[in-house]
Amino acid sequence: MADADRRQRGCFHYRGRRRYRVYRRPNGCWYADYTENHKRKRVSLDATTKDEAEKAVRRLDEGPASGAEHQKTRDVTLVGLRNMYIEHKMRDKAPRTVAKYRAGMAALLRHCKKLGMVLAGELTLPVLEAFEVYRAGDEGCALKTVYTDSNIIKNFLKYASHPARGLMEQNPGEYWEVREPPEKLAYCYTEEEVQKLMTKCREWLRPILTTLAYTGMRIGELINLRWQDVDFKNGMITIAVREDWHPKGRRSRSVPMHPFVRSAVEVRRVGEYVFMGPKGGRIKQNRTLECLKKDREKLGIHHGVLHSFRHFFVSFCAERGVPVLTCMAWVGHKDAEMVWHYYHLHDRASKEAMERLAAPEEVGTLLAQSHSGKKKAGQVGTILAQSGAQRDEGKRKKAVR
Repeated sequence: MADADRRQRGCFHYRGRRRYRVYRRPNGCWYADYTENHKRKRVSLDATTKDEAEKAVRRLDEGPASGAEHQKTRDVTLVGLRNMYIEHKMRDKAPRTVAKYRAGMAALLRHCKKLGMVLAGELTLPVLEAFEVYRAGDEGCALKTVYTDSNIIKNFLKYASHPARGLMEQNPGEYWEVREPPEKLAYCYTEEEVQKLMTKCREWLRPILTTLAYTGMRIGELINLRWQDVDFKNGMITIAVREDWHPKGRRSRSVPMHPFVRSAVEVRRVGEYVFMGPKGGRIKQNRTLECLKKDREKLGIHHGVLHSFRHFFVSFCAERGVPVLTCMAWVGHKDAEMVWHYYHLHDRASKEAMERLAAPEEVGTLLAQSHSGKKKAGQVGTILAQSGAQRDEGKRKKAVR
């Protein structure tokens, strides 16, 4: 980075026990660059303003607390530290994400209360490892929930033990190995099920399900879609980052309108937002999911949620030969691995692909050749055996050399 660019971003120097160069990243966060024991180090200050960065780098330079200040850091309560952590997450996390962090931290507080622990300094690695047993055994949570909560707590401890904050002397969860549960295959609707839901579910729900199925949008993105984001002239829908809302990943993207989507939303130009509830208000995710489950059960579809339409869209694109990079751009994924996570190969598509491997006349010729007699089969077996023996002999001679 050029010095001029650093000055524009508010770069400044701080000299204490060490010399620090403090920079502001393009996303607004500050970090300090310094040298210690002939090694260059870079530490995030977790600050969003210059004043916060100056205070953080000063604490970083002072090092671990000692004396009365040392005692003060040990007296930080878990509840107080939890509140600081949640406030920190509320800066840039969506409300539903913050709710998950609250639930994970609440579970930790219940576990610590059962053990008679109040202070953050009392947390140890055995206590954290016992949390998994408590959450799964005593509270009966699914392994996926235990895994999510454990990672939230690891992130919380990393936040609290940051040297620039001075809240905890060390991170007790640094060597905590959280066990990841086996991945459960998510349900993906078939094309027949999608068509049935699009035409036979309750009327106000039809355009919502159609758009989810043929754009790959997340339900939160659909709820926040405005008419100004829909370009009927060019046939494009834009999921745009705004000041009051942003999609997952904080990146805007555009998706072409499928004919089904155009016909579903073109007649609904009322209000600021594209999709409205049955009473004319904004749709709610929980209410929409509840209605979907009731309607699909009536239609004989016993599995699937709102996010299953996103799985369907990725699979639908793959079966129609859409390039992976194009699909990534439409659904907002940064790497192809996530696209494959969403891809499902249904039995019908699998059988059709197998049938395309060979034309019917070629299949008949191959079958005729396979039944031409034992003599040809024996000749083929002899040739294969000889080639295998020659290969093994070559490997043996190479090993001897």
